[in-house]
Amino acid sequence: MNEKDWDEPEEWEPERFLDGGSFSSEKTHKTIAFGAGRRVCAGIMQATSIACTSIARFVQEFAWKLKEGDEDKVDTVHVTAYKLDPLCAYLTPRGRN
Repeated sequence: MNEKDWDEPEEWEPERFLDGGSFSSEKTHKTIAFGAGRRVCAGIMQATSIACTSIARFVQEFAWKLKEGDEDKVDTVHVTAYKLDPLCAYLTPRGRN
């Protein structure tokens, strides 16, 4: 959004990246998203740790089972892709000895 770096930074112009050349290292700072550089999220390490620990505890503490007939619908192209027919997972607590 810096007017020194871009002509009309408020305008949506993806064509500005089609100049045919690759970005040099001094120009890459223009395209840094909010997830990197000076604007990085201050709590990203804590959020990552909490998310990983939570997933690990769910896997450890519960037995996972898909709804009958959903076994054939588990393939996706991307991890974050929305499915036309969402999967339904049933969780049951694992037995304690």
